Amino acid sequence: MKKNDNEFDLFWEKCVKFATLRPRSEKELDYWFEKKNIEKVLVQSLKKKLRDFGLLDDREFCEWWITQRMEFRPRSRRGLIYELSQKGIKRELVEEVLKTIDFDEVSLAKKIIEKNSYRWERLGERDKKRKIGEFLSRQGYSWEVIKKVSG
Repeated sequence: MKKNDNEFDLFWEKCVKFATLRPRSEKELDYWFEKKNIEKVLVQSLKKKLRDFGLLDDREFCEWWITQRMEFRPRSRRGLIYELSQKGIKRELVEEVLKTIDFDEVSLAKKIIEKNSYRWERLGERDKKRKIGEFLSRQGYSWEVIKKVSG
């Protein structure tokens, strides 16, 4: 048995553990490999094996990320695109996935407003609408969505 085979087996176990905790993007995995100082030759073979086992798929990661965000920490379309670009996912792929998922920005914005309504309780109607609009704008919601929600 060669040294490279032993290294591959050692890193394969760690890599599988890392990749099975939750779906991973390719960029996240590259960063992980870099942090572990794994040789480039080894990285390529590990990534190929992960793809073969279905543990490395940017589309699957993107779908998972969006559904998790919709459920636990809602984000606007713009916010999701930004977050996923930080994870190394191309904008076109995000747009494509958003079309396949039932993504309703208006209902997500309403959910966020309900969750944060305590912030604007004591304000007058005009100030309340303005503050909600500013808040949603900072969250990345479009003007059309803000108008529908703040009414």
